[in-house]
Amino acid sequence: MPIGHCLHGRNSWSRYILAAIGPLGGGVDSGFHRCLCRILVEQLSQHQHDAERRDQILASIERTLSEGIESGKNNRAEQEQEAAKFQRALDAGEMPPLRPFVFTTDYSPGDFATLLQSGGTELLDLETRTALRNDESVIRWGLSRLQRYQKLSDELIVPNLDHDISFFYDPAETF
Repeated sequence: MPIGHCLHGRNSWSRYILAAIGPLGGGVDSGFHRCLCRILVEQLSQHQHDAERRDQILASIERTLSEGIESGKNNRAEQEQEAAKFQRALDAGEMPPLRPFVFTTDYSPGDFATLLQSGGTELLDLETRTALRNDESVIRWGLSRLQRYQKLSDELIVPNLDHDISFFYDPAETF
């Protein structure tokens, strides 16, 4: 049985492996060659699978973060417009109405954890895992801050919305 028979149906790496070990075969059992070929092809196949999986994980992380960044930029632009409108009203001597601060998110720390548990921990290098950890820390800090603003709004603004708008403004302050 020819050595190449053990690799029938495998990728082009089989020819490379055969070429590499072929000259070593002088007098060695062809069964050994077949076994060696199978081992090398399986290892190569696993390496290629790991590389593909790593690329999929990185692409998913990049897509998720890019969408989040874009959404954050859009939200920031809207909030800046609202803040500018509010400031213009104050500058004109008006008492613009206050609205409750409401923040919602579908972010879950478990999203990245699930992604990493599906093979990312073993496949991603230390630098990438560290960058992800740092990004998660920044996200958690930002979300914590926004939740604090919402809590203050819920405690200070919402219960007093039924008062006249002048309730929220210092009568000694000139706008």
